[in-house]
Amino acid sequence: MDIQQLRIFVAVSETQHMTRAAEQLALTQPAVSSAIAALERRYKTHLFNRVGRGIELTETGERFLTEALAVLDRVEAAIAVLEDAADTPTGRINIVCSQVIGGYWLPKRAAAFSAAFPSVKLYIDAQKGEDAIKAVLAGAADIAFLSRANDPALVSHIVASDRILLLRAVGTDFLKPPIRRKDIISTPWFLRAEGSDAQTAIDEFLEERNIGIHELKTSLVLPSNEAVREAIEAGAGVGVISEHAARTAVAARRLEPIRAHIPLRSFSAVYHKDRRLTRAQQAFLKFVKDEYVSDDDWDAAHWFPAP
Repeated sequence: MDIQQLRIFVAVSETQHMTRAAEQLALTQPAVSSAIAALERRYKTHLFNRVGRGIELTETGERFLTEALAVLDRVEAAIAVLEDAADTPTGRINIVCSQVIGGYWLPKRAAAFSAAFPSVKLYIDAQKGEDAIKAVLAGAADIAFLSRANDPALVSHIVASDRILLLRAVGTDFLKPPIRRKDIISTPWFLRAEGSDAQTAIDEFLEERNIGIHELKTSLVLPSNEAVREAIEAGAGVGVISEHAARTAVAARRLEPIRAHIPLRSFSAVYHKDRRLTRAQQAFLKFVKDEYVSDDDWDAAHWFPAP
Protein backbone atom coordinates (compact mmCIF):
# COMPACT_ATOMS: atom_id res chain seq x y z
CA MET A 1 0.00 0.00 0.00
CA ASP A 2 1.29 3.48 -0.86
CA ILE A 3 0.18 7.07 -0.29
CA GLN A 4 -1.24 7.40 -3.79
CA GLN A 5 -3.51 4.41 -3.21
CA LEU A 6 -4.76 6.03 -0.02
CA ARG A 7 -5.46 9.29 -1.85
CA ILE A 8 -7.34 7.42 -4.56
CA PHE A 9 -9.37 5.46 -1.99
CA VAL A 10 -10.33 8.66 -0.14
CA ALA A 11 -11.29 10.44 -3.37
CA VAL A 12 -13.50 7.54 -4.47
CA SER A 13 -15.06 7.39 -0.99
CA GLU A 14 -15.86 11.11 -1.01
CA THR A 15 -17.17 11.29 -4.57
CA GLN A 16 -18.70 7.79 -4.61
CA HIS A 17 -17.73 7.69 -8.26
CA MET A 18 -14.64 6.35 -10.05
CA THR A 19 -14.72 8.87 -12.90
CA ARG A 20 -15.27 11.92 -10.67
CA ALA A 21 -12.46 10.74 -8.38
CA ALA A 22 -10.18 10.37 -11.40
CA GLU A 23 -11.01 13.93 -12.54
CA GLN A 24 -10.36 15.27 -9.05
CA LEU A 25 -6.94 13.59 -8.95
CA ALA A 26 -6.05 14.27 -12.60
CA LEU A 27 -5.80 10.53 -13.27
CA THR A 28 -7.46 8.22 -15.77
CA GLN A 29 -10.51 6.25 -14.70
CA PRO A 30 -8.78 2.90 -15.37
CA ALA A 31 -5.89 3.94 -13.11
CA VAL A 32 -8.30 4.71 -10.27
CA SER A 33 -10.23 1.46 -10.75
CA SER A 34 -7.00 -0.50 -10.88
CA ALA A 35 -5.72 1.05 -7.63
CA ILE A 36 -8.94 0.16 -5.78
CA ALA A 37 -8.96 -3.35 -7.22
CA ALA A 38 -5.31 -3.82 -6.16
CA LEU A 39 -6.13 -2.80 -2.58
CA GLU A 40 -9.10 -5.17 -2.40
CA ARG A 41 -7.10 -8.00 -3.97
CA ARG A 42 -4.06 -7.49 -1.74
CA TYR A 43 -6.08 -7.56 1.49
CA LYS A 44 -8.77 -9.99 0.30
CA THR A 45 -11.63 -7.69 1.24
CA HIS A 46 -14.29 -5.53 -0.37
CA LEU A 47 -14.03 -1.78 0.26
CA PHE A 48 -16.99 -0.78 -1.92
CA ASN A 49 -20.35 -2.21 -2.88
CA ARG A 50 -21.27 -1.69 -6.52
CA VAL A 51 -24.93 -0.68 -6.46
CA GLY A 52 -26.30 -0.16 -9.95
CA ARG A 53 -24.09 2.50 -11.51
CA GLY A 54 -23.05 3.84 -8.15
CA ILE A 55 -20.71 2.66 -5.41
CA GLU A 56 -20.86 2.88 -1.64
CA LEU A 57 -18.48 1.99 1.17
CA THR A 58 -18.75 -1.38 2.87
CA GLU A 59 -18.44 -1.59 6.65
CA THR A 60 -14.75 -2.39 6.23
CA GLY A 61 -14.42 0.54 3.84
CA GLU A 62 -15.98 2.89 6.41
CA ARG A 63 -13.46 1.83 9.05
CA PHE A 64 -10.57 2.03 6.61
CA LEU A 65 -11.60 5.54 5.52
CA THR A 66 -11.19 6.87 9.06
CA GLU A 67 -7.64 5.50 9.24
CA ALA A 68 -6.76 6.56 5.70
CA LEU A 69 -7.78 10.16 6.43
CA ALA A 70 -5.67 10.16 9.59
CA VAL A 71 -2.63 8.88 7.69
CA LEU A 72 -3.03 11.49 4.94
CA ASP A 73 -3.36 14.24 7.54
CA ARG A 74 -0.03 13.18 9.03
CA VAL A 75 1.56 13.04 5.57
CA GLU A 76 0.36 16.59 4.84
CA ALA A 77 1.74 17.74 8.19
CA ALA A 78 5.11 16.14 7.41
CA ILE A 79 5.22 17.75 3.98
CA ALA A 80 4.35 21.12 5.54
CA VAL A 81 7.36 20.85 7.86
CA LEU A 82 9.71 20.46 4.90
CA GLU A 83 8.00 23.12 2.82
CA ASP A 84 8.09 25.55 5.72
CA ALA A 85 11.84 25.10 6.00
CA ALA A 86 12.38 26.34 2.47
CA ASP A 87 13.75 29.85 1.89
CA THR A 88 10.83 30.71 -0.37
CA PRO A 89 7.25 30.05 0.78
CA THR A 90 5.94 26.88 -0.82
CA GLY A 91 3.12 24.45 -0.27
CA ARG A 92 -0.64 24.40 -0.27
CA ILE A 93 -3.13 26.63 1.58
CA ASN A 94 -6.72 25.46 1.99
CA ILE A 95 -9.03 28.46 2.26
CA VAL A 96 -12.75 28.69 2.97
CA CYS A 97 -14.80 31.87 2.72
CA SER A 98 -18.29 33.28 2.41
CA GLN A 99 -20.00 33.71 -0.97
CA VAL A 100 -19.35 37.44 -1.22
CA ILE A 101 -15.70 37.15 -0.24
CA GLY A 102 -15.12 34.18 -2.56
CA GLY A 103 -17.04 35.72 -5.42
CA TYR A 104 -15.81 39.32 -5.29
CA TRP A 105 -13.19 40.27 -2.73
CA LEU A 106 -10.75 37.36 -2.63
CA PRO A 107 -10.16 36.27 -6.27
CA LYS A 108 -8.06 39.23 -7.41
CA ARG A 109 -6.00 39.08 -4.23
CA ALA A 110 -5.47 35.36 -4.61
CA ALA A 111 -4.44 35.83 -8.24
CA ALA A 112 -1.97 38.59 -7.33
CA PHE A 113 -0.52 36.46 -4.54
CA SER A 114 -0.14 33.47 -6.89
CA ALA A 115 1.77 35.65 -9.33
CA ALA A 116 4.09 36.81 -6.54
CA PHE A 117 4.46 33.36 -4.93
CA PRO A 118 4.08 30.77 -7.71
CA SER A 119 5.32 27.94 -5.46
CA VAL A 120 2.25 28.27 -3.20
CA LYS A 121 -1.00 26.66 -4.33
CA LEU A 122 -4.26 28.16 -3.09
CA TYR A 123 -7.40 26.04 -2.87
CA ILE A 124 -10.49 28.17 -2.22
CA ASP A 125 -13.98 26.94 -1.35
CA ALA A 126 -17.05 29.09 -0.64
CA GLN A 127 -19.14 27.88 2.31
CA LYS A 128 -21.66 29.22 4.78
CA GLY A 129 -20.09 30.98 7.75
CA GLU A 130 -20.79 28.25 10.29
CA ASP A 131 -19.48 25.56 7.92
CA ALA A 132 -16.31 27.56 7.26
CA ILE A 133 -15.69 27.88 10.99
CA LYS A 134 -16.19 24.14 11.46
CA ALA A 135 -13.68 23.46 8.66
CA VAL A 136 -11.00 25.58 10.37
CA LEU A 137 -11.70 24.04 13.77
CA ALA A 138 -11.45 20.53 12.30
CA GLY A 139 -8.27 21.30 10.36
CA ALA A 140 -9.94 20.78 6.97
CA ALA A 141 -9.13 24.41 6.15
CA ASP A 142 -6.10 26.47 7.11
CA ILE A 143 -7.64 29.95 6.84
CA ALA A 144 -11.17 31.29 6.59
CA PHE A 145 -12.27 34.73 5.42
CA LEU A 146 -15.53 35.70 7.11
CA SER A 147 -17.52 38.65 8.37
CA ARG A 148 -18.21 36.97 11.73
CA ALA A 149 -16.21 34.44 13.77
CA ASN A 150 -16.68 34.40 17.54
CA ASP A 151 -15.25 31.00 18.50
CA PRO A 152 -12.62 31.31 21.27
CA ALA A 153 -10.41 28.72 19.56
CA LEU A 154 -9.93 31.03 16.57
CA VAL A 155 -7.69 34.01 15.94
CA SER A 156 -9.25 36.75 13.82
CA HIS A 157 -7.60 39.69 12.01
CA ILE A 158 -9.58 42.33 10.12
CA VAL A 159 -8.33 42.60 6.55
CA ALA A 160 -10.96 44.80 4.87
CA SER A 161 -14.30 46.51 5.34
CA ASP A 162 -17.58 46.05 3.53
CA ARG A 163 -20.88 47.87 3.57
CA ILE A 164 -24.30 46.48 2.92
CA LEU A 165 -26.29 48.69 0.55
CA LEU A 166 -30.04 49.17 0.37
CA LEU A 167 -30.78 49.34 -3.37
CA ARG A 168 -33.51 50.04 -5.90
CA ALA A 169 -33.51 49.96 -9.70
CA VAL A 170 -32.70 53.26 -11.38
CA GLY A 171 -35.92 54.92 -12.47
CA THR A 172 -38.05 53.50 -9.66
CA ASP A 173 -39.39 55.49 -6.71
CA PHE A 174 -39.12 52.95 -3.90
CA LEU A 175 -38.20 54.48 -0.52
CA LYS A 176 -37.58 58.01 -1.75
CA PRO A 177 -36.67 60.35 1.15
CA PRO A 178 -37.94 60.98 3.66
CA ILE A 179 -38.28 57.25 4.38
CA ARG A 180 -41.35 56.68 6.53
CA ARG A 181 -42.41 53.61 8.44
CA LYS A 182 -45.44 53.02 6.22
CA ASP A 183 -43.22 53.21 3.10
CA ILE A 184 -40.87 50.52 4.43
CA ILE A 185 -43.77 48.22 5.24
CA SER A 186 -45.60 48.73 1.93
CA THR A 187 -42.51 48.37 -0.31
CA PRO A 188 -41.84 44.93 -1.87
CA TRP A 189 -38.59 43.43 -0.46
CA PHE A 190 -36.24 40.82 -1.87
CA LEU A 191 -34.54 39.06 1.04
CA ARG A 192 -31.72 36.60 1.66
CA ALA A 193 -32.11 33.51 3.81
CA GLU A 194 -32.07 33.90 7.58
CA GLY A 195 -28.55 33.96 8.99
CA SER A 196 -26.94 35.66 5.99
CA ASP A 197 -25.03 38.91 6.48
CA ALA A 198 -27.51 40.74 4.28
CA GLN A 199 -30.42 39.48 6.36
CA THR A 200 -28.64 40.52 9.56
CA ALA A 201 -28.21 44.01 8.07
CA ILE A 202 -31.95 44.23 7.34
CA ASP A 203 -32.73 43.12 10.89
CA GLU A 204 -30.56 45.96 12.26
CA PHE A 205 -32.11 48.47 9.84
CA LEU A 206 -35.62 47.46 10.93
CA GLU A 207 -34.79 47.30 14.62
CA GLU A 208 -33.78 50.97 14.61
CA ARG A 209 -37.26 51.76 13.28
CA ASN A 210 -39.16 49.36 15.56
CA ILE A 211 -40.31 47.27 12.61
CA GLY A 212 -40.48 43.49 12.72
CA ILE A 213 -39.27 41.42 9.77
CA HIS A 214 -42.73 39.81 9.62
CA GLU A 215 -44.23 43.24 8.85
CA LEU A 216 -42.35 43.57 5.57
CA LYS A 217 -43.99 42.89 2.25
CA THR A 218 -41.60 40.07 1.32
CA SER A 219 -41.77 39.32 -2.40
CA LEU A 220 -38.95 36.78 -2.64
CA VAL A 221 -36.42 34.99 -0.43
CA LEU A 222 -33.36 34.31 -2.57
CA PRO A 223 -30.19 32.23 -2.19
CA SER A 224 -27.42 34.69 -3.11
CA ASN A 225 -26.37 38.31 -3.56
CA GLU A 226 -26.44 37.81 -7.30
CA ALA A 227 -30.05 36.59 -7.23
CA VAL A 228 -31.12 39.56 -5.10
CA ARG A 229 -29.29 41.97 -7.42
CA GLU A 230 -31.05 40.54 -10.48
CA ALA A 231 -34.43 40.78 -8.76
CA ILE A 232 -33.85 44.41 -7.78
CA GLU A 233 -32.76 45.26 -11.33
CA ALA A 234 -36.12 43.97 -12.54
CA GLY A 235 -37.60 47.03 -10.86
CA ALA A 236 -40.24 45.37 -8.70
CA GLY A 237 -38.83 46.07 -5.21
CA VAL A 238 -35.81 46.76 -3.03
CA GLY A 239 -33.18 44.66 -1.29
CA VAL A 240 -29.80 44.78 0.39
CA ILE A 241 -26.55 43.27 -0.87
CA SER A 242 -22.82 43.78 -0.35
CA GLU A 243 -21.18 46.77 -2.03
CA HIS A 244 -18.87 44.28 -3.75
CA ALA A 245 -21.80 42.58 -5.47
CA ALA A 246 -23.43 45.93 -6.31
CA ARG A 247 -20.52 47.90 -7.79
CA THR A 248 -20.86 46.94 -11.43
CA ALA A 249 -24.63 47.47 -11.51
CA VAL A 250 -24.35 50.84 -9.70
CA ALA A 251 -21.56 52.00 -12.02
CA ALA A 252 -23.68 51.00 -15.03
CA ARG A 253 -26.64 52.96 -13.62
CA ARG A 254 -28.87 49.90 -13.34
CA LEU A 255 -29.08 50.18 -9.55
CA GLU A 256 -28.86 53.08 -7.15
CA PRO A 257 -28.26 53.04 -3.38
CA ILE A 258 -30.92 54.34 -1.02
CA ARG A 259 -29.60 56.50 1.80
CA ALA A 260 -30.01 54.44 4.95
CA HIS A 261 -27.88 53.91 8.02
CA ILE A 262 -26.51 50.35 7.84
CA PRO A 263 -23.32 49.84 9.88
CA LEU A 264 -20.08 48.86 8.17
CA ARG A 265 -18.98 45.27 8.63
CA SER A 266 -15.50 43.79 8.49
CA PHE A 267 -13.91 40.93 6.57
CA SER A 268 -11.57 38.97 8.82
CA ALA A 269 -8.92 36.34 8.23
CA VAL A 270 -9.49 33.52 10.69
CA TYR A 271 -7.26 30.61 11.73
CA HIS A 272 -6.91 28.20 14.65
CA LYS A 273 -4.97 29.63 17.60
CA ASP A 274 -3.31 26.29 18.37
CA ARG A 275 -2.02 25.56 14.85
CA ARG A 276 1.25 27.16 13.84
CA LEU A 277 1.02 29.08 10.60
CA THR A 278 3.37 27.90 7.87
CA ARG A 279 5.61 30.37 6.10
CA ALA A 280 3.26 30.27 3.11
CA GLN A 281 0.21 30.99 5.25
CA GLN A 282 1.98 33.86 6.98
CA ALA A 283 3.00 35.30 3.61
CA PHE A 284 -0.55 35.05 2.29
CA LEU A 285 -2.11 36.73 5.33
CA LYS A 286 0.44 39.55 5.19
CA PHE A 287 -0.16 39.96 1.46
CA VAL A 288 -3.94 40.34 1.64
CA LYS A 289 -3.75 42.60 4.68
CA ASP A 290 -0.92 44.90 3.65
CA GLU A 291 -1.39 45.20 -0.09
CA TYR A 292 -5.10 45.74 -0.52
CA VAL A 293 -6.72 47.16 2.63
CA SER A 294 -7.29 50.63 1.15
CA ASP A 295 -8.72 49.19 -2.04
CA ASP A 296 -12.16 48.84 -0.46
CA ASP A 297 -12.40 52.15 1.39
CA TRP A 298 -15.09 53.70 -0.81
CA ASP A 299 -16.67 56.55 1.13
CA ALA A 300 -20.28 57.72 1.17
CA ALA A 301 -19.54 60.43 -1.40
CA HIS A 302 -18.76 57.73 -3.93
CA TRP A 303 -22.05 55.90 -3.43
CA PHE A 304 -24.15 59.04 -2.93
CA PRO A 305 -22.67 61.84 -5.09
CA ALA A 306 -23.96 65.35 -4.52
CA PRO A 307 -26.75 66.41 -6.94
